[in-house]
Amino acid sequence: MGLAENIKKYRKKAGLTQAQLAEKVGININTLQRYEYGEREPTTSTIFKISNILHVSVANLYDMVDSGIVIVHKTRESFEEEEKITVPFLKLNKRGREEAVHRVEELTKVPEYQRASADPDAWKDCDTQSD
Repeated sequence: MGLAENIKKYRKKAGLTQAQLAEKVGININTLQRYEYGEREPTTSTIFKISNILHVSVANLYDMVDSGIVIVHKTRESFEEEEKITVPFLKLNKRGREEAVHRVEELTKVPEYQRASADPDAWKDCDTQSD
């Protein structure tokens, strides 16, 4: 299943009509219908609104659950930064995802891009912390 089918599937699972979901997301019902028919793709911010309202991860909406990708959102404030990376990443094919991961791994080795502490637990309560 693709994004269009999954929006419809999870909307129905949540017991919402198209009109109800469109209202909650803040879009026109015709726009939502076009998303569900695959005629139009939602913006990244709309994807995150839909995932929040339907209580489903963006990975589930894009059928990426079996890929081993884990997406966790601890705070609403972290969405803006994460959506800039996550949604484009999920649009990549397997080769593109592998290349993206490789490039991020390269960046983590550059001292000027590293956080002050390499300890992963140092930031666990600071989702939006930036250096």
